[in-house]
Amino acid sequence: MDQDINNLYVQIGELVKKAIIYNFKIQDHVMTGDLIDTINYKIESTDIGGRIDFYLNDYGIYQNYGVTPSQIKKPFAKPRIEGLQRFAKLKLGISDDKEALSVALAIAKKHSVEGMPTKNSRSMGKKLDALGDAIKDTEKEVEKMISEAMEYIITTLISNSLPDYEENRKFFSL
Repeated sequence: MDQDINNLYVQIGELVKKAIIYNFKIQDHVMTGDLIDTINYKIESTDIGGRIDFYLNDYGIYQNYGVTPSQIKKPFAKPRIEGLQRFAKLKLGISDDKEALSVALAIAKKHSVEGMPTKNSRSMGKKLDALGDAIKDTEKEVEKMISEAMEYIITTLISNSLPDYEENRKFFSL
């Protein structure tokens, strides 16, 4: 039965992981695939149950919840501008270094005023709460999987605790 429970955890983990990846993709949070590649889960089993912990790169949390302008302490810091230049090249298709720098500086200025995602970015579709959407998308299926597993466990426990009818009949025969 322990293997059955572990398989249930794996099935739930895979289901939710796929939903998280799907929701990050439909919110257009995929540039290189690095974030998607880090989404994973770990099953922690105990004597009385277990849990599934999900993991992703830290910046995935910023993608999920957004960032207010006040949270961006140094909008023009060199590593941040370099990251935005990379964004300009990969996501926006800009190949010229000077143009990519110009775009990166403009994005940094906009972020310092509006945060992330910007109003313009939000106008192009839903950009926040991919994790919450994944939970909502899988909630009914996960509940069904758990319910079916509990029914199986309870039925098995009851069946194993009842004496075999044929054995008892022989015992009581006259």
